[in-house]
Amino acid sequence: MTNCGRFDVRKSVSRPCRTLPCGRAQVNTSKHMNSTSGWIVNLIPDRWSLMGSEMLKFQDRLERHCCLGPTSEEAVTSLVATHMHNASYKKFPLRLYQIGPKFRDEMKPKYGLLRAREFIMKDLYTFDTSEENAKISYDAVVSAYENLFARLQVPFVKAEASSGAMGGTKSHEFLLPCESLGEDTLRVCTKCGATFNAEIKANQGAACSACSSTTELDTVKAIEVAHSFLLGTQYSRKLGANFVGQDGKSNSLVMGCFGIGVTRLIAACIEVISSGDRIRWPLAISPYGICVITPKAGSKEASAGGLLAMQAAVKLDQLPQGNGEVVVDDRDDLTIGRRLKDAQKSGYPMIVVVGKTALDEVPKIEMHYQEGDQDRSMILSLDELLDLFRAEEPALDSTNNDPNSVRL
Repeated sequence: MTNCGRFDVRKSVSRPCRTLPCGRAQVNTSKHMNSTSGWIVNLIPDRWSLMGSEMLKFQDRLERHCCLGPTSEEAVTSLVATHMHNASYKKFPLRLYQIGPKFRDEMKPKYGLLRAREFIMKDLYTFDTSEENAKISYDAVVSAYENLFARLQVPFVKAEASSGAMGGTKSHEFLLPCESLGEDTLRVCTKCGATFNAEIKANQGAACSACSSTTELDTVKAIEVAHSFLLGTQYSRKLGANFVGQDGKSNSLVMGCFGIGVTRLIAACIEVISSGDRIRWPLAISPYGICVITPKAGSKEASAGGLLAMQAAVKLDQLPQGNGEVVVDDRDDLTIGRRLKDAQKSGYPMIVVVGKTALDEVPKIEMHYQEGDQDRSMILSLDELLDLFRAEEPALDSTNNDPNSVRL
């Protein structure tokens, strides 16, 4: 995963990684947060003692104590308390989110982006006038999360979880099942399918809290990629984030907070759906959708095939579903076979190869793709190739603003 087209991961010092870039994953995350009527903001954290050793702390040249932000509950609550102090109940619900770097002093960073000291995170905070309304906001954001993971078309589970140090009355984790690298243990009811984090299940007893079944629960290892909390008034009460109700009285706002580890999600998706020595990307966040491979220099087809390859790249890029999705591998000193292998390793969903069939009476192009775990290919004319992509417009359109649409 160190070098895959648009996405590049490099270690800079011990364990922290540089990522270049995570834009596609961030755009998809942002679209689904916008679907909840969320507003994007940029916050500075204000947390010191609660997180303990996990907070990344340091002293500057003036020996002032500083930290790098892990989460922003206090900051966003202070923002609302300052700029919407005792605002009318009519101004709510309010949903604010940001996507940016976060830091934690992980004791044992490992598995690249899955557990790093620096990572990109989407954190969203909701403010409502009652517990009932806060639950409506909670369900709306959780639904957006479910739509996001469905769009990625990766297997995921939503598990009841402990609120831990965050506090609150309700919490869920979103995880990708992964026996090899999963650090979370889930218990799954074999009767109703309800899923629980093993820690909370240990406190609930043997019976399933969803259906009361006493049948044995299955155990699954998984990678956590998102978390949701219904916080109540613990932050708003302390920091003075209040509203004025219909009765004219001032009350504390009821909050929720929701996080997605964007870089962690990318790494987890690749870990779960890849196989062998090949990366496989969810199409919705693949760095590029189409790789065009030109003929080898000096080959019989170099002249005619080179022109055909450029025509294919230009015309595919002109399609709504191909715009910005096309990369051309013109390292024509290398064989087509070598470049095809590189493209498959990098995980391009579709690979267009212009080789010997470019010399046919009707010039042909090879298209390679994966169907499940199987490599598939087709030989098509340029017109047939373009018609194929046009027919797939709803699936490949990365500019589609509908958060429920899927690029597959």
